[in-house]
Amino acid sequence: MGNNLAAVSGKDVKIDPESHYDNWARKYEYELLNEYGYCAHIIAAEALLKYELRKDCEIIDIGCGTGLVAEELISMGFSNITGLDISSKMIAIAKGKGLYKKLYKKRVEDVDNSIFEKFDVLTCVGSFGLGHIGPKSLKTLMHLVKKGSIVIIFMNAEPFIFEDYKKYIENLVSYKAVEVITIEDHNYMSKIERPGKLMIFRRQ
Repeated sequence: MGNNLAAVSGKDVKIDPESHYDNWARKYEYELLNEYGYCAHIIAAEALLKYELRKDCEIIDIGCGTGLVAEELISMGFSNITGLDISSKMIAIAKGKGLYKKLYKKRVEDVDNSIFEKFDVLTCVGSFGLGHIGPKSLKTLMHLVKKGSIVIIFMNAEPFIFEDYKKYIENLVSYKAVEVITIEDHNYMSKIERPGKLMIFRRQ
């Protein structure tokens, strides 16, 4: 496992996500796709096909990185995608691909309420985890989408367990903020074992 992936793996992740992904940006896609067979973006995007969504629905891609999720969504006919990421260098790569109608360089914690309840779909792939977005931010993400909207999150299975995401999800359900559609196990790297969690919610 290369240094960049190792730094975001296990129980002892101690990174500054902005600088880590700025430094990784140039090699990010090559390492993930070619060295590890990364496919979380494909799993998450294909999950949307189960729902009858307008192709012009407004989608926000949280932790958009270099735009891997958006590339899949655009290949499926979706066209109205906004991206948000903490890394300016990852955003620069995504911007160069012409995938997003708008890009925000922000931490999830710093999102202001001007974009609350604006979106029809939210995707967040690979951005929840130790040293990344924490489980308390699930509530913030739910504010970004309209009631009845689909929220798709894919994350590594280790922090899902370490940080007790079930507790936070159950809390959102108890307050009738979300309906849990599914929480599924998927290995998301074809060349190494990398257990992940696909979570699909409907905003209530």
